[in-house]
Amino acid sequence: MKLRVILRIISVIAVVSASTAGYLVYAKLRTYAIEEARQEGLRQVETIAKNVSTFLSENLRPVRVLAGMDVVKAYLADPRADKLIAAHAVLDHFKETLAVDVCYLMDINGRTVATSNRFDSDSFMGLNFSFRPYYQRAIQGLPATYLALGTTSKVRGAYYSYPVYIDDLDVPSGIIVIKASIFFVERELPPADERIVLVTDPNGVVFISNLPDWRYKLLWRQPPT
Repeated sequence: MKLRVILRIISVIAVVSASTAGYLVYAKLRTYAIEEARQEGLRQVETIAKNVSTFLSENLRPVRVLAGMDVVKAYLADPRADKLIAAHAVLDHFKETLAVDVCYLMDINGRTVATSNRFDSDSFMGLNFSFRPYYQRAIQGLPATYLALGTTSKVRGAYYSYPVYIDDLDVPSGIIVIKASIFFVERELPPADERIVLVTDPNGVVFISNLPDWRYKLLWRQPPT
């Protein structure tokens, strides 16, 4: 009788020991799998961040070169029809060469005075964009890169702006802007069935995503005003 009890106790101990060992192995494997997934996620984020950063830096030098073109400065200094034709030719050339959406010139007040999309239905010609952060920064003499939805075209893009100086003045006489499509960034994102990728602005608004329905939505709740 005692032997039977002892055997039962030994059996229970063995089952408990096996269960405990199995749980510890499972817990360790689960922790390892979670850590591997986290590391892979970090690698993916770093790759995407690098691609976005590369995209955002592509037109920094071209917009500076465009701002220094003599024909651009000449038109701001003396806005005659023949000089406008020359300025438009340069804007068209940069637009085609860089494969961007539009290149345009703004005067000191933020009004578009020359643009490569002048013949389009959503032409910027004559429109004032002084409310845009890329204008407000560039008019202070600072280059700017800005992600936004176009107020006229309703097309998302990256805006690159640079001040234009003429006659050795210390303050800008105008602003040159290049708008590039973000299509090339989203094209490189992984499929949504693999993972969800979001790029937000500082306010948490989703600007780039491999899930179209998530665009322009808040990633987190805004504090009450």
